Amino acid sequence: MKKTLLITLLAILLTSCWYLFFSKNSENNKSIPSTTSALELSNLKNVGSYEVYLPEKISLSENKKIILFFHAGWCPTCRALDKNINKNLTKIPDDVVILKVDYDKESELKKKYNVTIQHTLVVVDSNGNIIKKWSGGLTIDTIISQL
Repeated sequence: MKKTLLITLLAILLTSCWYLFFSKNSENNKSIPSTTSALELSNLKNVGSYEVYLPEKISLSENKKIILFFHAGWCPTCRALDKNINKNLTKIPDDVVILKVDYDKESELKKKYNVTIQHTLVVVDSNGNIIKKWSGGLTIDTIISQL
């Protein structure tokens, strides 16, 4: 009897730990969607956001300040800025859209904006014309101060 009770309690404890671990990780992964639905694209017109780059997001962000963040997963300063942005999503002003661009995959975009190093940020208009470009900055506050 005691053995059955102990096994049951252990199973409940393990299940609870498993649930807490996976629910916390799924919340952390919600901040930047890897694919975008039509609803998510239409939401770009209403709120400030931090999203994975897709070409159509630039033209859908009319009347917004669009920042392209050229990010590389192997870059420590890129990871630090990415972490800071994700921790401070509520600090992104309503008229700002930050698009996270994969530095290693978006070669044509790097050429277009003459991006030669990771951790480069480029402000563009809704037609994709460059307004401003800089490298560095480790917080959302430093990004916003550049606008």
